Amino acid sequence: YKGDQTLLDPSTHVGRSYTRGYLHEIATREATGSILLTMHNIEFLQNFMKELRDSIRSGSFPDFVRDFMKTEHPDGNYPKWAVNALRAAGIEL
Repeated sequence: YKGDQTLLDPSTHVGRSYTRGYLHEIATREATGSILLTMHNIEFLQNFMKELRDSIRSGSFPDFVRDFMKTEHPDGNYPKWAVNALRAAGIEL
C-alpha cells in the first residue's frame, strides 16, 4: 500500500481518517501505526458481528453470507473449504 492515497475503509473512524499509504508508512516504524490499525480492526469486527447478528435475527443469514463472500471474492473463486463448510451448513454459494 506504499503511496496509496485511498482511505483505508469507510466503515470505521480510523478507516475514514487515514490513507492506506500513511498507515503503511507508520505501521512498522511507530507505535501509533499499530494502535490505529488495532482500533480499525476492533471497530471493523464489531460492525461485522452486529451485521451478522442482525441477519440471524431477521432470517437473512444465508444472504448475508453470500453477499460477504461476493465482496471478498468478486471473481467467484471461493476457497473449496469454505464452499464445503457452507454447504454442510445448508448455504449454497
